[in-house]
Amino acid sequence: MTCFQTKWIAVAISVGVGTISASGASAQDVPDIVGSWQCTSDGVSAYHGFQPGGEWQHQMVITEQRALMFRGYIQFDLDRLIHSDSHINIEGHEVVDDQDSKVTIREDFVGTFGWDNAFTIVDHGDLGVREGSIHNKDTLRQVFRRPGDAPIASREVCTRLK
Repeated sequence: MTCFQTKWIAVAISVGVGTISASGASAQDVPDIVGSWQCTSDGVSAYHGFQPGGEWQHQMVITEQRALMFRGYIQFDLDRLIHSDSHINIEGHEVVDDQDSKVTIREDFVGTFGWDNAFTIVDHGDLGVREGSIHNKDTLRQVFRRPGDAPIASREVCTRLK
């Protein structure tokens, strides 16, 4: 292949990538989701069985957002009477408060927007994944799943805290 052909291939690839990027979501199309969110869930888990809506609650805090990408953490309480130490001490869980039968856990995550205000969040350590979308500027809807020894599948609605 000649140098001239190589340059034309590079130009063609660059134009193609630019076209693909232009058809996807742009940073200005993505709402700002930085802040604190209160989430309620319904679902099923190995430890709790079936849980009706609102029984599970946690706080999700998005600490940083750069265009389509973001990061933050979730914080939730676990009951020592139900959860074993092996579940409390899952890789990625940081114990931030430990009082008698209640343990408060923090778990970091990273996330990205895809298309049409859809997003994916991946927890550090325990294989948890949230797939969701923006319902409106103050409401996120997501499905959480975590495989493994303590599996969970739940549906979550998160409301922005003011």
